[in-house]
Amino acid sequence: MARQRRTALVTGWVAPTAGLLRCVAHESAYGRVMCHTPPHREPCVTKRPLSGLLPTEVGIGRGTSRFQRTMSPTSPIDPVRFREVIGHFPTGVAIVTAQGADGPAGLTTNAVTSLSLDPVLLIVCFDNRSRTLPIVRECGRFAVNILGADHRELALLFASKRIAAEKFAAVTHTVDHGVPVLDDALAWAVCDVEAMHPGGDHTIGVGRVTAVGHATSGDPLVFYRGDWQRLHELPPA
Repeated sequence: MARQRRTALVTGWVAPTAGLLRCVAHESAYGRVMCHTPPHREPCVTKRPLSGLLPTEVGIGRGTSRFQRTMSPTSPIDPVRFREVIGHFPTGVAIVTAQGADGPAGLTTNAVTSLSLDPVLLIVCFDNRSRTLPIVRECGRFAVNILGADHRELALLFASKRIAAEKFAAVTHTVDHGVPVLDDALAWAVCDVEAMHPGGDHTIGVGRVTAVGHATSGDPLVFYRGDWQRLHELPPA
């Protein structure tokens, strides 16, 4: 009977002797992983169990670690800690809009990503408590409006609990392809709802892109470590 494999990858560089670098990579007690050494060196493979991992083999330098490692297979990850960690992954910022029977609705999000080129699909993750989500379900269509660097206040507005009419009173928009498209958006994409999937406290919306456009110039607004940033203002890690 084949043994089920458990994957737990840890990598790092240590210097066992002066002038030499040794690559450390472990997959599991029963597996192996290919890793790549610095330029002009051959890749190496190791098969040592995780239980044999030495403190000096995690991180950079002898006996030190570059990262805080709080891995525990039996303890749940603290949501606040997870948000702090994932916040180190910078993203763009978008306002997702939809047109309901009572008018437009919209929210600010950074949970947007492309999914496929054939067909052209993208993903938006909606908070299940969002007032925009039921409108997207109802009309079966939404727009992703990518914000520029000067749209910080607009992002904060659409992230607030203010009613939709007040949000849209602060921005000019055109109902294009059946959804509101913000006039000053850095770029935009109109989507038909392809599928909705549950994802914990969010709903994963898959959109089939039906129309796109973008400005001729401008820098994006960036969300990084819990704050809105410009590209040249990103703080050091």
